[in-house]
Amino acid sequence: MLERFAGWFERRIKLVRVIRDDFGKPEPLGIGWLHCFGSSLFTLLLVQIVTGILLALNYSPASDHAWESVSYISYTVPFGGFIRGVHHWTASVLVVVLALHVMRVFFWGAYKFPRETTWLIGVCLGLLILGFAFTGYLLPWDQKAYWGTEVGTRIAGSVPLLGPAIHSVMLGGPEMGAATLTRFYGVHTQLFPLLLVALMGLHLFLVRYQGITEHWQLKGDNPRNPFWPNQTARDITLALVTFGVAVVLAIKLGAPLENRADPTATNYVPRPEWYFLCLFQFLRYFEGSLEPVGAIFIPALCVLVVFLIPFLDRGPGRGPFQRKWFSIIGVLVISALIYLTISGAMFSGPVAGVVTKH
Repeated sequence: MLERFAGWFERRIKLVRVIRDDFGKPEPLGIGWLHCFGSSLFTLLLVQIVTGILLALNYSPASDHAWESVSYISYTVPFGGFIRGVHHWTASVLVVVLALHVMRVFFWGAYKFPRETTWLIGVCLGLLILGFAFTGYLLPWDQKAYWGTEVGTRIAGSVPLLGPAIHSVMLGGPEMGAATLTRFYGVHTQLFPLLLVALMGLHLFLVRYQGITEHWQLKGDNPRNPFWPNQTARDITLALVTFGVAVVLAIKLGAPLENRADPTATNYVPRPEWYFLCLFQFLRYFEGSLEPVGAIFIPALCVLVVFLIPFLDRGPGRGPFQRKWFSIIGVLVISALIYLTISGAMFSGPVAGVVTKH
């Protein structure tokens, strides 16, 4: 019976044929472990979707019940603490794998013609992942979540002219409260997932349609190998390893939950997650009237430059030594981000300027 149904389905959809043809598609020589980060990202995003759905079954997006529901998930629901831990730590592993994937694409010159659109969609996906991290940060409604989000929304509110309006829209009113939690929950669980599915589907289609970028030392007439089985095995292995790291961290450390959010505790020193430490540390160098420069203008300029990289780097060469200036700038930017992150982790005080104004 099952075979008859599978045959009926296959004759109409031809799914097995499509998968077989895709896995048998020849790929250029030179691809290897460095090309597996995209598959790991896809796997980790699926983990986030599944664990997020499971958490939403017991979560209450109301300011007077959110913290209690998270506590109930963590300490009462069977495997609730484990699922929440996997969701929490997968976000961190996601950011690491995302950074490695972007670095591989950048230094490989894989954003050049005809893959400019793939790069632009990938940058949008990266920003969306960070948006997921920011909007999900508030949902536990504990002290860290509340004051960390207060900091983030005040940074957005420092935009000249439009800042007050942006701040009000994000909060749902003049100050953080029930409307803020509802809006962040809606964006995190409804709007962003729709955008994720659309962008991820388009990105994957373009990657498979255009093929993987060959090594810069190879030419188009080199022999090719099918995607299955060698590269498929690498992709599956690295995806399982990255997922395993998140599972181990969830078991060993769990997901933190501080005391319930207290808007009157103005002496609380907010500390962001590690992947936002570089921005918070960067803000320490801009005080007073220079706050919008460090909080808005320079980060926005950096994002714009990242978008425009395929159109700025128009040379024919793709190797890192063929694009020396771009490679040098890339190394300097990565070094600066690592330095700011480490400095932010070692700095125990509050961030100066806009982020300390409760």
